[in-house]
Amino acid sequence: MVKAVLGDMEKNGVFEAFDMRKNRCAQMIRFCQVILLVAMIVFCASARAEDRLSQGFSDALARLGDSKAAHAPTATASDCGERKAYLATGLANSSDADSILRKAGASAVRMVILGENHRNRPIDLYVSSLEMLKSVDPALDCLFLEMYGMEQPLIDDYISSRTTFEQTRAAVRKNEEKGRSSSFRGDEQPLFDAAKRLGLRVIAADVNVHTPAQMDKDPSLIVKSIKIRNPFMADRIADAFSGGRCHKGAMILGKSHVMPLVTDRSERGRWPSVLELVRTHGLKTFAIDVIHRKGIEPKYGDALAPKSCSWNLWERLPAGSAPRGFTPSSPSPAIEPIFNAHDASFSWDGAPLWEQYDGVILKP
Repeated sequence: MVKAVLGDMEKNGVFEAFDMRKNRCAQMIRFCQVILLVAMIVFCASARAEDRLSQGFSDALARLGDSKAAHAPTATASDCGERKAYLATGLANSSDADSILRKAGASAVRMVILGENHRNRPIDLYVSSLEMLKSVDPALDCLFLEMYGMEQPLIDDYISSRTTFEQTRAAVRKNEEKGRSSSFRGDEQPLFDAAKRLGLRVIAADVNVHTPAQMDKDPSLIVKSIKIRNPFMADRIADAFSGGRCHKGAMILGKSHVMPLVTDRSERGRWPSVLELVRTHGLKTFAIDVIHRKGIEPKYGDALAPKSCSWNLWERLPAGSAPRGFTPSSPSPAIEPIFNAHDASFSWDGAPLWEQYDGVILKP
C-alpha cells in the first residue's frame, strides 16, 4: 500500500515539486553566502581604510608635535614650560594695552572680540577698551553682548533712558520669579552707560537653550547648548551687518565661544567657534584674549595658568601695574582642548589657546 501511495505521489509530480523547492533553497543559500562574503570584504576594506586614516592622523599629530617643539623649549607638562616661555616672551615684548586696541581699531577690521572669563569680568577694562576703539575708528557703532535676545526690550528701555538700571534689575528679578532664565549678571550698567555715551547700539546676540542650573546638573547639555548658540550668535552678528544696522562692532564673548568645541579627535567631534563662523560671513575680525588676575577659573585654571602649573602667571606682573598688551608671535599649530561632557572638564594635552587670538591683554 505504501508503494502504491509513493507511486501516486511520483506520478502526480510531488517529488519533482519538492526537488524544485530544494533547488530554490540551495540557490537562496548560495546567494546569501555571496552577500555575506561581499559584506565581509567591504568591512575589511573599511577597517583597513580606517587604520590608514588613523595612522595618517597619528602621523599628523607627530608632525604637529615636531612643529610645536620648534617653537617652545622642552619642558615637563607639570612645569608648563610652553606657557611659561610664551608669556615670558610676550611680556618681554609687551607695551600698554592700548597698542593692541589700536591694531584692533584698524578700519579694515569689522568685528573686535574681547574673550573673557565670565567668573570675574574686568568691566572697567571693557569700558576703556570701547572708548579707545571708538577714538581710533569712529565707525564703531555696535556692541554685541552674550545676552539673550528675549531680553533685548529691557536693554533698549535702559539705553533709551525709559527706565533706570534698578528698574531693569527689578524686571529681571520678576521674570526669574516666574521661572524665566536671565542672562543679566548685574554688572552691565557701566557697559550700558558707555554704550549710551559713545553712541553704540547694544545687541543681545545670544539665545537661551539651557539654564546654568541645568548644565551644572547635566554637563552634557553644555555641548548641546554650544552647538546651537555659536551659529545663532554668528548669524545674529552677520544679520546686523547685512541689514545695515552695524558698520563696525565689538563683542564681549566667553572664551568657550572663541575657541572651537572639541569633544574628540574625529572630524565629527569639532564644532566651530563664534569667531570662526563670523569670519565665514566675510567679516574681518580681531580677537583679543583678556586675562584678568582675579579671573582665573577656580575649578579648571586658565589657558595660560591651569591649576596643574607650578608657575604663577602673575609673578612678572605685580598687582597695581597698568594692563599690558602683546601680540602672539610665531604661534605653534593649534590643538584645541578636548571637552569632556561627562564632568565638564577640559583635557588640554599641553595645547595652548592663544592661537585663536590676534592679541593678548593682561590686567593685573
